[in-house]
Formats: sequence, C-alpha cells, structure tokens
Amino acid sequence: MSGLFLRLKIFFLILPILVKLFGIEENKKENAKLNKVYDFLENGIYNKEEFIKRSKSIKDNIQNLESKLYEYNSLLQKNVEMQNAK
Repeated sequence: MSGLFLRLKIFFLILPILVKLFGIEENKKENAKLNKVYDFLENGIYNKEEFIKRSKSIKDNIQNLESKLYEYNSLLQKNVEMQNAK
C-alpha cells in the first residue's frame, strides 16, 4: 500500500467522525442561541414579534444542520456499501 493511499484511507476513516463532531458542536451553538432568545423574551428584552423572528431563524439553522448531517451520513453509508461490495 502506498503512503498516499494509506493517508487517504485514514482520512476517509476519520472524516465521518470530524463531520459528526462539527455538526454536534454547531448544533450546540444554535441551541444555546435559542435558549438565549427564550431568556430575552422572558426578561422583556424581546417582544413577541422579535422572539418569533429570531427563534424561527435559529430553528431553521438547526434544521439545515440536521439535514446536512443526515445527507452526509446517507452518502457515507452508500460509499461504505460500495466499498464493501468490491
């Protein structure tokens, strides 16, 4: 096995872990933002309209992150299945 092939194989083995960790961290950040928005509403900093606007934006971000992770995991699974079929 050549050095480049081995490095690529290792890279593709750890890539799913890195993507998942990145997705989890980004999700945590967005959920922390959402919690702050709730706090701002409870403390009277945001009115109802501002709360709805900001919370919808954050929830959309969370949904997009989750969709991208699902999409990536599906592609990864297909790739693993193709590699195992060889």
